[in-house]
Amino acid sequence: MIRDLTFDELERSAHRRRLVRLVLGVTTLSTILTAGVVREVRIYDAVSDVPSARPGDLDSLRNRRAAIEGLLDKHHFWTGAFQARGELDDLVLAIHSEERALEKLAVERRREVQRIREEAEAARNRGLVYAERKDYALALLQFKRALELADAIGAEGFGGQPWEHRSQIEADVRALQAVEGGR
Repeated sequence: MIRDLTFDELERSAHRRRLVRLVLGVTTLSTILTAGVVREVRIYDAVSDVPSARPGDLDSLRNRRAAIEGLLDKHHFWTGAFQARGELDDLVLAIHSEERALEKLAVERRREVQRIREEAEAARNRGLVYAERKDYALALLQFKRALELADAIGAEGFGGQPWEHRSQIEADVRALQAVEGGR
């Protein structure tokens, strides 16, 4: 009987140890899963806090890309990482597309400025020719046209400086107006 009691005691002790191990294992597993879920929720909250990118707005595209890259650098593995990497690829493509479009617009603008500058120079030259021929009305018209064109492109079309012929043309316009007024 003592033997049976000792055996029962050993059996209960083993059962308690198994129960304690089970409780500790379940508690550990629950803690790990809870920590993982809390981490995922925090990462998703951080992603949702990143301002969305507006199509066509290069700065917002760049800001979103930088924020997502920062999150991916900080959190290498999370359930939304593949989706974030896909969005990052889309953002990079959108940024390159916007940059190409802006560059194309800048090239077109430079061409337009160059065309208007050449047209202003041509109007000035025609005005000089008309003035030499003593056709003051046409010369005045051409000089005014040259000034209008120069004003249309501003100083940017002349390397940030005023048009080098502006003061001379303005003086010529005043002189031609005086001649035309005296007739």
